[in-house]
Amino acid sequence: MSVTVIIGPGMDLGPVVAWGGRFAAARGTELDIVRISTSSSPAPGIEAPEGVEVRELVDKDLYHAVLDDVSKTSPELVLLMRGDSGVADETENIVRRLFSTIHCDTMMLRVPAAGDGECKRVLVPVSGGPHSQTALTWARDLVMGDGGGKVVPLFVEPDSGELAAEVGEHRLGAIMKRAGLSLDAPGVESQIVVADDVRAGISKVAAQGEHDLLLVGASGVGKVRSLLFGTIPERLFKGDAPMAVGVVRRAASLGERVRRSIERWLHLRIPQLGREERIKLFENIETNARWSFDFMLLICLSTAIAGVGLMVNSTAVVIGAMLVAPLMTPLLGSGLALVQGNLPLMRSAARAIVYGFFAALLIGILLGFWSIRGDLTPGMEARGGPGIPDLIIALLSGIAASYCIARPNLSSALAGVAIAAALVPPIATVGIAVSFGEFGVARGAAILFATNVVAIILGAAMTFYATGVRASREAGKRKVWVRRTLLVLVLCALGLAVPLGSVLITKVAKRVVVDPQERRIQRVPDALYQAMKEVIESEGDGNRLGKVTAFRERGGQVLELEVTSEGVLDEALVEALADRATAVSGIPTRVRVMIKLVVEAEAEPKG
Repeated sequence: MSVTVIIGPGMDLGPVVAWGGRFAAARGTELDIVRISTSSSPAPGIEAPEGVEVRELVDKDLYHAVLDDVSKTSPELVLLMRGDSGVADETENIVRRLFSTIHCDTMMLRVPAAGDGECKRVLVPVSGGPHSQTALTWARDLVMGDGGGKVVPLFVEPDSGELAAEVGEHRLGAIMKRAGLSLDAPGVESQIVVADDVRAGISKVAAQGEHDLLLVGASGVGKVRSLLFGTIPERLFKGDAPMAVGVVRRAASLGERVRRSIERWLHLRIPQLGREERIKLFENIETNARWSFDFMLLICLSTAIAGVGLMVNSTAVVIGAMLVAPLMTPLLGSGLALVQGNLPLMRSAARAIVYGFFAALLIGILLGFWSIRGDLTPGMEARGGPGIPDLIIALLSGIAASYCIARPNLSSALAGVAIAAALVPPIATVGIAVSFGEFGVARGAAILFATNVVAIILGAAMTFYATGVRASREAGKRKVWVRRTLLVLVLCALGLAVPLGSVLITKVAKRVVVDPQERRIQRVPDALYQAMKEVIESEGDGNRLGKVTAFRERGGQVLELEVTSEGVLDEALVEALADRATAVSGIPTRVRVMIKLVVEAEAEPKG
C-alpha cells in the first residue's frame, strides 16, 4: 500500500513532496510520485529533490494508462495535486476525470505558492455523507500523528430558531460517531455555525485564517472546480494566511469497481462514439422519437398497409408496412434515455410508443370491421403464437438498430432491421383479431408486440452503453428511476418468457405428422407409417390410413391414426397395430384409432 501523487509536467515538486509525505506518514505507507503527460516529448519537469524518485508516465491514452497503473499498484490514496493555476492544460480534463473514476480513496488538492508549510489545523465541513466521513478520517490521521494537530469538524445548521445550535451539535455528534470519532475526543475542536447558506457558513469559518487545510468530501467532478477555484478558495488563497484546499472522494464500492472494469473492457474492444457523434445521435433520436403529426400519420398509414397485407395474406405488402412504420425510433430513444439518465427523453419516447400503439390498434379494429372476409389468414395466425425465438429476434434487432443509427455509415442497414423487428404487423393483428372475435390470437399478437418493445429497448440500451454513451455521474436522482425502469423491463422480459416458452414447449412436445398423402412425413419415420398402412389395409379393401399424429409420453409414445373404413375395427386389430409400431420404432407404443365411417345407400325410384 502507498500514497500515489499524480502531477502534471512542470509542477513544482516542493509542495508535492511536502503534502504527499504528510499523507503517506499519516498511514505509515510509502510515497509514490507519478508525473503524467500525453505528449511523446513531454515538457521538462522540475528536478526532484535528492532521495525522491518520480516516475514518468507518458501515453496518448493517458486516462486509461493512469487507471491501469493505479489498478496494478493499489494505493491507499491517490493524491491529484494542483498548483495555484492547476495542472498543465493538456492534462487538466484527464485529472478531473480520474478524480471520479479511480477505485481507491481519491483527493484533489490545491496548494498555495508557499504550499510546503505546516499542517496543524484541518477544517472539515461535514454533512453526513460517506465522502465527508472519509475526509474526517484522513484529517484525523493527518494532524494527530504527532499529537499536536487539531481536526475542526464544521456543521452548518439552518436557522430554525433558538435551539438550532443544539440541534446542529446533536447531528454533528451522530456523524462523528459513524466516522469513528467523538466530539470530546483529544484533538477534535468541533464548530457549529447557524446559517441558511452552507457556503456562507463555511466561508465565515475558513476566512478566520486559523486553518492550514480545508478538506471537503464530494463525489462528482462538477463540484471540484467550484470547491478548488470558486469564490471561497480564491479568497483563502489571496489572504494573509493562505491555506490549502482539498476535495475527497471515498473509495468506490465493489459494484462501482465491477461497472468500471466492464466499461474499460468495452472501451478497449468496441469502437467508442466521439463527442460529436454522441451529439448527432441525441439530436437525431430526440427529433424523431416524439409524438407529432408526422409520426401519427406514418403510424396510421403503416398500420393500414400492414392490415390490408395481412388480410390478403401478402408478405410483400406487410414488409412494405414495416419500412414505413416509425415506432423503432422511440424505442431506441427509450434505450438512449436509460443510459443517459435523460428523463425528458424517456417521457417523450414513452408517449410516442403508447400513443402510437393505440392509434395503430384503432386502425386495426376499423379494418377488421370493414373487412369482407371474417376469418384469419395464416399471417395473422402466425403472429398469434409467438415463441422464444421472437424474443431473441427482437433483442438482436434492438442491438442492430441502435448500432446502425449510432454509426452514420451503417444507416443503409436500418431498413433490414425494421423488417426484422416487425413492430406494426402484430398491432394490426391485435385489432383485426379483436374485431373478428378471435381473442386468443389477439392475446398472442399483443404478447409479441410487448416482447418486441421490451427486448428492443434493452438491446438498444446495451448497445449505446457499450459504444460509450454514459449517464452523468452526478445525476443521483435520475439514477434511481433508471434502476427502477431497468428492473421493470428485465422483470417484464422474464415474465414474457413464460408464455413464450410454454408455446415452444408445446410445439416440441407434439410430434405432428402432416398430410401423409403428400408424403411429407415429419418426425415419424416412413417405415413406421408404411407398417401402420399395411396392417390397416390388410383387414379390408375399404380401409384407408389418413393423418397420423405422434405424441411423446413417459416411457414411450402414442400414435393417433385417422382411418377411413366401412365398418368398426375390432380390438385385436388395434393391438396388432400397437405391437407392429413397437417393433418397428423400438419404443413402447400405444395406438389410438379414430374411424371415419363410409356408408353407401341406394334408393329405388318410386312409381
